Amino acid sequence: MELLSRLGQSPRSLEILAEETGISSDTVYYYLQGFRSLGIVSRSMQGKAYLYSFNYIIWPELKDFVTALLEYQVLRLVPRDALLIRSYENSVLFKSLKQQDATLTSFSAYSEYGIKLGLRDYCYTLPKRELSRGEIFIHSLDSAEDYRQRLFCVLFYLKNRDELKGARHPMMKSIRAALRGEHIKGYPTRDDIEEQAEPYGISNIEP
Repeated sequence: MELLSRLGQSPRSLEILAEETGISSDTVYYYLQGFRSLGIVSRSMQGKAYLYSFNYIIWPELKDFVTALLEYQVLRLVPRDALLIRSYENSVLFKSLKQQDATLTSFSAYSEYGIKLGLRDYCYTLPKRELSRGEIFIHSLDSAEDYRQRLFCVLFYLKNRDELKGARHPMMKSIRAALRGEHIKGYPTRDDIEEQAEPYGISNIEP
């Protein structure tokens, strides 16, 4: 399932598949040969390397099944008394009113990086793992529902600018526009940002 899901995203070489999945090259080759014999996977030459692709034209139902099964496996990670915020390829982001056996992230992890907030619920991710500032920031952007939470995102970005300058997310365009002084609906103004930045020791609010 792991191999088929990755082949469904884009063509990949045997070596890349082995590296991404942690499966030995010999085992990956064995499965690929079996898939090819059934017409599930096709092979093409690019330069000196073979690339393998999911043959979704012949096997569209199988591709849909693999996608649905992987989504189900990820969603099973969410505790019953929690609310799913977003599912990713191999992880989930959710919130809960009570503490969970999971990794704190999003706004719930901001205090570790200089932004202390009074929160009603907790934001978590599973599987449990060590998160980078970038992952925590992306989780908070995906969690932000209103003006106040978007202001927190901007403050976290400014407080950890060096680590987050390469962050890629659809909201970054609006955040940078707000920092330039543009009025963006649902986002804090530059004056609001300046006022809230001072207590956190943030002096540079340039985009």
